[in-house]
Amino acid sequence: VLAQDCVQYDMDARGLNFSIGTIPYTDLRFFECDEALLNHALSTETEHKLHVGRILTGDRFVTHEHISQLLDLKSELGGDAVEMEGAAVAQVCTIHQIPFLIIRTISDKANADSPIDFPRFLPVVAHNSFAVVKHILGS
Repeated sequence: VLAQDCVQYDMDARGLNFSIGTIPYTDLRFFECDEALLNHALSTETEHKLHVGRILTGDRFVTHEHISQLLDLKSELGGDAVEMEGAAVAQVCTIHQIPFLIIRTISDKANADSPIDFPRFLPVVAHNSFAVVKHILGS
């Protein structure tokens, strides 16, 4: 997944009438990735499909036990992948006006097989991410 944008789904100040993901008293909610970096990354030749979408970032590992929460998040925020770091990086880059792109390879289905699937798929994840970064850097 090449992020078009990302949002911190665990930033939840709805009790103060802010939309989920909004950092209170700011205009910060969806962090837009750099369009030039995204377009360049899309031209990477890889054996796996590159997908552009929204990445949801939170402070917990989401598993099949949390599927109802995940479906609520997808309904409200429209995410294509869930992870734990991207929107925090995006927030810092946005505040400091640094172009960025978040790249994620889906490593597991967040089900009971995740402890087996994740380490087995790790070399593929590393290869995919490296291919995209190498392409962006022009090496």
